[in-house]
Amino acid sequence: MLKKSKGIPNAFSGIFLQSLFKNDAMELFRMIYRSKRNQETSETDIGDILKSCQRKNPGKEISGMLIHSDNTFFQYLEGDKTDLEELYDVIQHDKRHHDCQLELLEPINQKIFPGWNMGYKDLDTSLVEFNTEMNGDVLLE
Repeated sequence: MLKKSKGIPNAFSGIFLQSLFKNDAMELFRMIYRSKRNQETSETDIGDILKSCQRKNPGKEISGMLIHSDNTFFQYLEGDKTDLEELYDVIQHDKRHHDCQLELLEPINQKIFPGWNMGYKDLDTSLVEFNTEMNGDVLLE
């Protein structure tokens, strides 16, 4: 039988133990997808997407970055594989965008955005020049 630690509240102990077991079973993955913004989707709608991410992602330990440029969304997500797959299913059915393309789903050793529920950047493509080389590397100038 486990003894209660003196001075540690039960709620804290429970949360701590849950996080230990969840992390042991977590398959840490990253996912990248892109999609096209629907014409009806407003800047307010994009703000609503971010609010939803900030409200829902912490509970599932999902973090990442949403990039929007012209009419294209590009999103990098990291978290448990099952949680990411479930989230992608929801994302595909979101009416604010279409032509959702999964670009990458692969295991990772650690997160690169561990503290971000969801970062956001609206890029002006006229300010960024993309160059590609024959070996497939992408360079930003």
